[in-house]
Amino acid sequence: MAAQTLLFIILAGIIALCISLFFYFYRSRIDKKLRVLFTFLRFISLFALLLLLINPKIKNVSYVSVKPVLAVAVDNSASIAHLKSEGEVREAVAKINGNAKLNERFDVDMYRFGESLKDFDSLNFDEPRTDVSGPLANFSSIYKKKYVPLLITDGNSTLGRDYTYGAEQTGLATYLLAVGDTLRYEDLSVDRINVNRYAYLNNEFPVEIISKYTGDRAVKTKLQIFSNNKIVHTEPLEFDEKSSGTISNIFLPAKKVGINKYTAKLIPLD
Repeated sequence: MAAQTLLFIILAGIIALCISLFFYFYRSRIDKKLRVLFTFLRFISLFALLLLLINPKIKNVSYVSVKPVLAVAVDNSASIAHLKSEGEVREAVAKINGNAKLNERFDVDMYRFGESLKDFDSLNFDEPRTDVSGPLANFSSIYKKKYVPLLITDGNSTLGRDYTYGAEQTGLATYLLAVGDTLRYEDLSVDRINVNRYAYLNNEFPVEIISKYTGDRAVKTKLQIFSNNKIVHTEPLEFDEKSSGTISNIFLPAKKVGINKYTAKLIPLD
């Protein structure tokens, strides 16, 4: 309340009291006990009326300490079990839950994720697919107040976008606790195959194959496509550290009616 408003309230009280005393104590013939009662009642009514005219505003400010949320997402995918890192993950979760200083500073919320983000109840490491960027996207919609994201993962993402882009979009520092084997090994992979589900007999149908290389040296391989254990297409491919991916656009003949299965393979590295 402003000092000026407080001064007006005190002045209103003095004015109301003076008027009330004047009415019932100046040349009044009313009984003394009644004069005190009437003076009090008139003082209350006049003071209330003057308060309405002053219209004071009282602000009540209270402060509440709200801790930020530490949103912990634990990788529950099968790759954790494959790398035999279940013990590392469980130990990390136990240390977070048992850290008194951490729990005093943050409200710790635990989740598990594979293909999607779920409530943390138990870990079984049987999720067939992993979307590492998924928790970051979900956290931004779950929490309206300040939060700190922490991911416990082996980094093997088989679904969704690269989590580094998701971290940039949130504008928050994203903390990662890497488990398992974090080394990059030289490897070749067929990353994606795009093909129409239907083709017309005796026509050619397009196939798009995206091949990927992980490593730092120049390598050569061959892309082979099989149908009924016979090679129907072969294509040489070259990779190096800078050119780590290639797209092969192929047209294959549709010679047989019915469901036909094709297999795409890369000749493995030595």
